[in-house]
Order: sequence, then structure tokens, then C-alpha cells
Amino acid sequence: MAMKSPEPTLGDRTATFAARAARFLLRVLFVLVIGVGLGLAVYLGVPAAYRKYIEPVQVNTERLAELEGDLAAYRQETRAERAALDARLAEIEGRLAQQTEALADLQSQVSAHGNRLNGLAGLPNRLASLEADVEDVATRLAALETEIADAESPVRSLGRRLEMIRALETLTRARLWLNQDNLGLASGDMQLARDMLILIAEGAPEDEAASLAPIVDRLNLAIGNLPDAPVVASDDLEIAWRQLAEAAGP
Repeated sequence: MAMKSPEPTLGDRTATFAARAARFLLRVLFVLVIGVGLGLAVYLGVPAAYRKYIEPVQVNTERLAELEGDLAAYRQETRAERAALDARLAEIEGRLAQQTEALADLQSQVSAHGNRLNGLAGLPNRLASLEADVEDVATRLAALETEIADAESPVRSLGRRLEMIRALETLTRARLWLNQDNLGLASGDMQLARDMLILIAEGAPEDEAASLAPIVDRLNLAIGNLPDAPVVASDDLEIAWRQLAEAAGP
């Protein structure tokens, strides 16, 4: 006949209940500690990430929009000035053509009537005056053409600055990708920004191109350090970003 197992005593049941309660309280405490830790990480990390990565993107976007507005207004003003200069140029060219034709006619008359030159005492003076007028108009025409050519340079300068702001925004996005350990997207944005700066330098004055050269070199170092040395690449990227921010500044 099988023996019945002894029923647990009150002390055994109390000990079992206490053990279960202790395990339950330890689990609750563990969950609370994890929750508090995550809450602190979010509370402290999100504002820092916003100030370091999101806020520069917003600032660059606002600067980009402002520069695009300025560029559009300047282009409209330049088009109006160019139209006025073209009208003045057409008028001067017309006068130059008329005076050149008159000069040719007078020269033909002088050549054909050389034997009557003594009787045309005033003709040489008129011819000399007309030649002076032609030279004056030609000088004014050359000056006007130079003025028209120079009127386009501020537009080109503003356009290069706009492209530098776009490159700066691309580098800001690369910083964010690199901080999130997305090395592929970070490398792609760095290469895109480098190519943009190379293109800008090709059409820029010598001093401006020289200021962009070290930024391109620094980006080449950052790209070369990926993916083996992301920390070194991040340092190079930060230096390039600061240099470009100074170069594209107001």
C-alpha cells in the first residue's frame, strides 16, 4: 500500500509564499530600474541629439531658403538692368553704324575729289571731329560691354555660395548617419558633398578654390577611413563640416 506524502505544514506554505513574493518583487524592481534607465537615456539623449544634428539641419534649411529668395530677387533685378543695358548698347551700336557709314562716305568724297580739297577747307575738320566721335563711341561701347560682363559676377558668386550651403546640408546629414552607425549612407553623402565642392571650385576664383581644397582633402580622409576606422572618419568629418560652415558663412 502506497504511502501518502505528508501535507505541507503552515511554515512550509509561508516560506513558499515568501519566496514567490520575493521573486515577484525582484522582477518588479528590475523592470522599474530598466524603465527609469531608459527614461533617463531618452530624456538626456534626445535633446542633445536634437541640438547636435537636427537643429543644424533646420538652420541650414532656413539659410538655404533665404539665399534662394535673395538669389531670385537679385536675378530679377539683374534681368531688368541687363535689359536696360542691352537697349543702351543697341542705341550706341546704331549710332556707331551711322557715324561709321558717314565717315566712309566722307572719306570716299575726299578720295574722289582730291583736286577740290583746297576748296573744302572745313572738310578735314569735320572728318577729324567725326573720327573722334567714332573713337568715343567705340570706347563707350567697350566700357558698356565690360559693365554687362561684370554685372553677372555677383549672381555667380551667390550661386556658388548657395551650392556650398547645399553641400553643408549634405555633410550634416552624413554626420547624422555616422552617429547612427549607418556607414554606407554616411559615406555616400560625404562623397556627394565632396563632388559638389570639386565642381564649385572649378568655376570659382583662385582664392575661393584654394579655400575649398583643404575641405575636399579632409573629406577624402574621412571617406578613406570608412568602414575600418569610423571614429577617425567622424573626427575628419567634423573638421570638414566646420571649415565649410566658415567658408559658406555670411
